Amino acid sequence: MSLIARINKPSIVKAVRAFSWLTIDRVGQVATTLTVSALLARGAGVESYGQWQVALSLLFMLATLSNFASNDVTIPLVIAKGGEGRSVISAALKLRFLAALFNIGLGILLALFWPGTSTLLVILILPILFREPVIAVMMWFMATGNIRPYALISISTLVIRLFCTIIIYLADKPLYWYVIPLLIENIFFVGLLLREAKKEKIGLFQKVPTEFLRSMAHLSGWGWLAAVASLAIMRADRLLLSTLVPADSLGLYSAAAQINDNWYYLGILMVGGLAPTLIYRANPRLIVRNTVMLTTAVLSICAMGAAFISFFSKEIILIIFGKEFDAAADILKITTWTTALIPIDMILSLPLLHFRKIKWVAVKNICILLGVLGIAYFLFPRFGIFSPAVALATGYFTSIVLTCIKIRTLRVEDER
Repeated sequence: MSLIARINKPSIVKAVRAFSWLTIDRVGQVATTLTVSALLARGAGVESYGQWQVALSLLFMLATLSNFASNDVTIPLVIAKGGEGRSVISAALKLRFLAALFNIGLGILLALFWPGTSTLLVILILPILFREPVIAVMMWFMATGNIRPYALISISTLVIRLFCTIIIYLADKPLYWYVIPLLIENIFFVGLLLREAKKEKIGLFQKVPTEFLRSMAHLSGWGWLAAVASLAIMRADRLLLSTLVPADSLGLYSAAAQINDNWYYLGILMVGGLAPTLIYRANPRLIVRNTVMLTTAVLSICAMGAAFISFFSKEIILIIFGKEFDAAADILKITTWTTALIPIDMILSLPLLHFRKIKWVAVKNICILLGVLGIAYFLFPRFGIFSPAVALATGYFTSIVLTCIKIRTLRVEDER
């Protein structure tokens, strides 16, 4: 019997439907992000764009710290709990809001010490960090396979942000004005998603047993560390370079990095759309096979995507950012191959999450993050602005190899 035949047909339909809505949402996010970045870069200039990217990278790190009760923990738990799934989401909302409140204070403290970004970072903190907790509602839709309500909200708020950004660009306003569209987008996003939560009878103030909250917090601890380390690896390059290179060089690198960041979206797309059906709900004996199938598909997509971006790097930079950023093409040509490893690493981690090996994933990610920072700093005198790319390639390749070895041990244990 073939692999496809062994998977329940309605489950395949649900997975394809979820994947389709996530694809529409992610394509919208990619298109909006690149358009907004292009307008900001053209309007603010190379140095200001580098400053903006550093502030966003710091904010990204802070938002990651709010990723308590992450989707890697919450979605499988919702599926496992069945009728009690809403209580899981309510608990996740509470835990994530508490983390967000802590991170607001941490972010303000960080803004005071990081050079050149204090005002910009403080302005951005509130809407972004309050966006992170309500992502728990999205996890409910992912777990149930009904992505449509979330996707419609996400797409509509992206349109709002794009419209406001165009107005600011045409009005020729300075860098700080570009914060306004982001603020407006997130206010609508949070409000609309909480309204959907109310419809689904999931409330922020819904009573959740203390013991259940404590149990979920304990379960989320390693998941939080795994997610924080994994996402930190992807932003470590810009934060490290901000302390080592001039503002104009950082702006050029950030332009290439902004295009490369979309590899991260591909990983989220595949994990969110297909993992609940092909990994979390699958027969344990099929999980490794399904992972191989997904990894093969992602590897093919990444290879073709990286080849396309590398070959047309000059044209892509010129169209999106303009002639002022033409030197970023040489950076993009090389770094896109490194960041294409991100989705592969994400997919390979799924069976480990299913078999509750999240502690192993967390320790691995932390070790790789520290290794990437150390290698990039050590290699900077020799490779300059390309040192983070060399370090990231080493880190992701190591992660993929170690994860494959671990999956092989899972297969041996399953056969026993």
